[in-house]
Amino acid sequence: MSRSMKLFLESLAVAFVLTGLSYLVGHYAGWLETLDPLEVFCVFTSYSCTYLCVKETRWNYPMGAISTAAYSYLFWGQGLYASAALNAYLAPALV
Repeated sequence: MSRSMKLFLESLAVAFVLTGLSYLVGHYAGWLETLDPLEVFCVFTSYSCTYLCVKETRWNYPMGAISTAAYSYLFWGQGLYASAALNAYLAPALV
């Protein structure tokens, strides 16, 4: 397996652990009432992208595009139109 693929798989594992820890902390601190699957996906892809960026691999670009596209959709649904527009601009820029 190539180094690049190993780093990509590592990023998924790191993102899984950190997303779980984030939501556990949020739950026990009383900050969360419900879990939106789209929000969980956005957080997961953000952690993965950040890990890939720190490791200086080009996998961070497609993961970043997925993450920002998901955030754009999430923000649009919440009425945060400026944030949605910014993320909608960033997604194709990363591609």
